[in-house]
Amino acid sequence: MLELHIRFKDWLGVLGLGVFFSGLLTGFFYLLLELPFVHGLGFGTLLGGWIALGSWGLFSVANRFIMPKISPTWWVPLSAFIAFLAGFLGTLLAVSFPLGLLLPAKLPHLETALILGVLTYLLGALLYHLVKLRNINAHLDTLLLQSRLKSLETQLNPHFLFNALNSLAELYHVNPEKAEAMVLKLSTFLRNTMQENALLSLAQELENTRAYVEIEAVRFGGNITLHCAIPEALTSHLVPKFSIQLLVENAIKHGFKGTPFEIHITASQHQKALHVKVENTGPIPQNPTYGIGLSNLSERLKHLCHGSLVHSSSTTASFTLILGAPHAHFNRR
Repeated sequence: MLELHIRFKDWLGVLGLGVFFSGLLTGFFYLLLELPFVHGLGFGTLLGGWIALGSWGLFSVANRFIMPKISPTWWVPLSAFIAFLAGFLGTLLAVSFPLGLLLPAKLPHLETALILGVLTYLLGALLYHLVKLRNINAHLDTLLLQSRLKSLETQLNPHFLFNALNSLAELYHVNPEKAEAMVLKLSTFLRNTMQENALLSLAQELENTRAYVEIEAVRFGGNITLHCAIPEALTSHLVPKFSIQLLVENAIKHGFKGTPFEIHITASQHQKALHVKVENTGPIPQNPTYGIGLSNLSERLKHLCHGSLVHSSSTTASFTLILGAPHAHFNRR
């Protein structure tokens, strides 16, 4: 129902414009008939309100119960009829209301309702096409963003696999038994990350990250330890897939120097934003450069959840993910 999806704030705009212009035009019409302007303003305001509310009610019912059950071929004719009906019934309701006495007696109610129904149809047709164009543009923007995000994920997956397979090749010559264990862990990790969702719960992302650290710990003789301190209440928050795992991967790549190495992941909530901090015991980089992985992550954070990636180097080497509300279109694919 892309073409007929009308947001609540659109209806508020229709109500405001309908009340304003109907009141103003009817007021001037009363002046032409040498009647009090304020009477016309009152009746026009009432008329515009009834027509706007009638349109909202009729279109809401049609979009929910009628449109999904009929062919799209009939959407436009049915919408035209509903727009006419809203104007016709709205006028009859207005003149039936006590303030309807303000309508000049010389104007027949039924004929006036028919004329205003036709005018409402014309305005409804204009609104329909404007909303349709708006929704199509929004849909195209979403498709473009989905395509861009899919491209970023396609770029990211080989990046991880290249590093993991290199580690496996090195380990195979040193310790075949550990290499076999690493293959099994890598298989589990890939199975967990082959979901189509662009966003995962924080709990799922942490599970994938632990699996990744286990793979690297096998390679480096158990000298890598992961510590997670995440409040249970935050584990359902959605985060971009591979976001925390990539920061851990980056920490191991640039911070591990052969000695016992610890990675700490903490999370906290500041107002409505989730802050996930990944820090390690390695050397502190002063001016880290964003390569493919970090640049990729920054862009996905921006598109998926209005987030950002912040580097801090005051006491430890760390990066912080700042995640806002997830983009509605990408909660599930």
